[in-house]
Amino acid sequence: MVTLAPTKLFSKACLTVGVIALIAQTAFPQTPRPAPPAQRDEAHQLWSTIVEPILLQSIKSGEQGQNFGTTMMVPLQAAFRLRDVQWEQDFADHFSRMVANFASLPDEDLGRLQYLYVASQFMVLAKHNGQLSLIPRTLPGTLYTDLWKVWTGVAIRGGGTGLPWRSARKGSVATGSPPRGQELFPVN
Repeated sequence: MVTLAPTKLFSKACLTVGVIALIAQTAFPQTPRPAPPAQRDEAHQLWSTIVEPILLQSIKSGEQGQNFGTTMMVPLQAAFRLRDVQWEQDFADHFSRMVANFASLPDEDLGRLQYLYVASQFMVLAKHNGQLSLIPRTLPGTLYTDLWKVWTGVAIRGGGTGLPWRSARKGSVATGSPPRGQELFPVN
């Protein structure tokens, strides 16, 4: 059984409860009230004391990647739903640093994949909101190539079985290297 330090548990609880309360108004369109200034100030204080320090960290272990993947999804959603430019940029800066140091990510599968899932959701939200400039240029291809390696076993077992993947252009099954990520998620 995994136990968490009381401060770690408290931080996670505060982050989750605070940010869920923040985005609840945008999740229910029948209440189109803007948040009062006091709540926005509290949200920004919560962001700067809890979320921002986490986004400044580099992911160095599987557990850290797993924690990031589970706790940063709500702040990511809040950043884009509330259209807070600084919060969106905080995530963009984090993933820019991640791409620059991609080789230092942990090899442990679960934590790594949970972390990379948040990166993929960042790309989806940025594209959906017309903020393609936030996406680091090499992030789509990097994620796609890494996930392809996991799927074929290259990253996990040091070699693949040549599992088939479908060619997006021809619809045929092929083996070998994947199509470039830019073909799947174009970034200008």
